[in-house]
Amino acid sequence: MEDQKNSQSSNNPLEHFHSDFFTVDEISKVFDEVQQRCFRYDEECTDQGIAPYMKTIGDLNKIQQSIIHHSLFSINEELSEIQTENLKYLLVPYYMGYVYSRINEDRKKKLEFSQLFLSEFLKLLNHYELVNKEVKKQWKNLSDDNNYQITRDEKIAAYKEQKNLENKLKNLEKIKEESDRREVITTQINLCVYKSIDLLRSNVQEVEILEYKEKIENDPKAKEQHEKIMNRPLPKPTVTKISVIKIKQSKLILLQIYIE
Repeated sequence: MEDQKNSQSSNNPLEHFHSDFFTVDEISKVFDEVQQRCFRYDEECTDQGIAPYMKTIGDLNKIQQSIIHHSLFSINEELSEIQTENLKYLLVPYYMGYVYSRINEDRKKKLEFSQLFLSEFLKLLNHYELVNKEVKKQWKNLSDDNNYQITRDEKIAAYKEQKNLENKLKNLEKIKEESDRREVITTQINLCVYKSIDLLRSNVQEVEILEYKEKIENDPKAKEQHEKIMNRPLPKPTVTKISVIKIKQSKLILLQIYIE
């Protein structure tokens, strides 16, 4: 009975933390499980508590170390030279940044970790020429200026591109042909590029709010200034007076047009 338990336990790659690294087969299995977890985080939209997130981060870290140990990537290889099965591992730093962004405990520090991994993700993809010109521009602006605000046109363009990629991914996943596996993974990666920019922007804004909160809690002068601003009377709303005669005249004109 004890041997049967040990046999069942050994079939689960997530329990192999006694060894320093995953095997190549285990890396793939664990990554797929971690990716499904991240999909569920999105669907559930609830705070999981810190333990499940730290478990996922631990798995991702071990995956990363195992990838390095087994030399699954080469510095000099181009995107076309990466094996299809290994392409998905380009998403490891994205998922690290994503999971850190969901942890509420020690929030500012977790957001800073998230920023670090998201930036590493974009650097990695830029190395493989998977970051387009518009995303590069937004990424650079965010890096240079924390107060950078995306324009309305940029927001609309990014939203449309994300929707196109999501629809493309759904269609590709329906086909499930072996020959389309590479395109499915590449589309997932491209979609995560846009999501990483959104996360970076959101993280920057939240860090600023947390830093301001810390400042007013620890600096008496900043607190006094904040309270003065908060105690200012709200401006009276302006009411636009509309002439009743003009409204009646407009109705009369509309009525005449309708009759004619």
